[in-house]
Amino acid sequence: MSWTNPYHTRSGDPVSAAGAVIRFPAYVLWTLWGFGVSWFETRDFRRVWQGFPAVLLAGLLVVLLLRQGRPASSNVVDSYREKAQQATRLEEFDRADFYFRKLEQLAPGDSRIRYDHALLHAARDDYPQAVHIMLGLIQDEDQSDDEKAHLWLARSAIEGRLDMDEPLAFAKIHLNQLLEENPNHRYAHFFYSQLFLRMNDLDNAIRHLEPVASQSPDLQMQLAALYGLQGDRTRSRSLAQEAADLLEQGIRDTQTADVSKWLQLAGCYLLLEDYESAVTILKQAITKFDDEACRKTLGRTYVRWSDDVSAKSPENIGRRMELLQEALRVAPDDPLALQRIVEIAGTEGPAAAEAKARLRESLADGKAPAVIHFALGTMEAAAGNMEAALRHLDQARAINPHTAVTLNNLAYVLLHRETPDLERALDVSNQALRMVPAAAPFRETRGQILTSLGRYAEAVSDLEFALPKIPRVPTQISIHQSLAACYRELGDAELARIHEQKAEQLQSKLSDTDTGTPSLDPFKSDR
Repeated sequence: MSWTNPYHTRSGDPVSAAGAVIRFPAYVLWTLWGFGVSWFETRDFRRVWQGFPAVLLAGLLVVLLLRQGRPASSNVVDSYREKAQQATRLEEFDRADFYFRKLEQLAPGDSRIRYDHALLHAARDDYPQAVHIMLGLIQDEDQSDDEKAHLWLARSAIEGRLDMDEPLAFAKIHLNQLLEENPNHRYAHFFYSQLFLRMNDLDNAIRHLEPVASQSPDLQMQLAALYGLQGDRTRSRSLAQEAADLLEQGIRDTQTADVSKWLQLAGCYLLLEDYESAVTILKQAITKFDDEACRKTLGRTYVRWSDDVSAKSPENIGRRMELLQEALRVAPDDPLALQRIVEIAGTEGPAAAEAKARLRESLADGKAPAVIHFALGTMEAAAGNMEAALRHLDQARAINPHTAVTLNNLAYVLLHRETPDLERALDVSNQALRMVPAAAPFRETRGQILTSLGRYAEAVSDLEFALPKIPRVPTQISIHQSLAACYRELGDAELARIHEQKAEQLQSKLSDTDTGTPSLDPFKSDR
């Protein structure tokens, strides 16, 4: 009996590459059958050992052929998905990309994986691609992740993360789709309340939360906060206390490992202005979970407690400093705690010296050196000590060169030194603006530098951009004065005169308390 190798044509010529792929199953059968016939004809057992490698190869090819196209097990997919999610949370984006590439091969079209991949794009600030994936999830036949996609799109639009002309109208479309399917969808109502809050419409924000607040303590807490903003302290405290009781009972009965419940309970106590209880809950949560969010919240709670002391007993600066020092102990880089200390340091008397001493102690202890150097540099600049400010801000930049507000303040100091370094100031200012192009204080800083360099047309562009966006009167005066100088040099005497008049009018209205360094904004970029 004669057998023909399927990898050769009848003429004996090799089969083409495309034909070889098509004939792959034939090759497997030919190998197995040919070996069997050969052994049967000879009955020579020595041929068994000689052909054994061919049998193994053929068996392996059969196994691979049978396994081809089989979906990966759910355990393998879940394992890769968990690793991808963890890498995204840790901002290890290249590693997350690797896992998503594997998942695309193992489970193509899985809506859960597509949703997670969209979150990775969002974490990398690639919101257009994230939106594209989310909209695709909504439009496909699989509806399992539609609700999450609608909520993500609405939330991102409300929080201003999406670059579009009418983000709130876009958010309404997605929230309305959720409410059409479920009129009592609690988180659709919650985000609607956030939407109206962005529009400063407290009445409608409350109207959306009231029908669903009883569904969960966290919504009760949100409604309590809205009543507080509205000035209804009685209803605010009542709801906050009710939510606190429910959360405390739930934590006690279930011994939950959900750290968010502890954070919500601390939030209720803050609404009740019971700072000691809030601190106690957060310390317990830190002991139990060792969670970074709890530490940051505890630091911010001490700041709020300090603000409460300031409102009720403004003379008790010592107690404020104790609370702010506690805030820096648990959250060394908390910007609000540092800002409050800088504010105290800007006052007169022993409190200012104590604030400076606390900052220097924190620096000596090695706590958040970049932020402390930034705070000390900003404080020295506000006091007019530009050389000391330069030393601290240079240190802050060396430790963390990617903080835009540090670069802006460093540019300001370089401009206002006794011997200005204008070229370096412009270079540093440009670096800050590459990070935050629309920050009005940063544009104002660069406009002042360009004015000093005699590049008047460029300066006008920056200064006119910043003018309507900066509310501080001293800074507005400085901008008008610089614009007057620029237009005078550009040959427009009329516009120069108008800006001079504006500066004089503002100067006459400037109160004695609204003074200070014109364009130095310690902790904000006014994005």
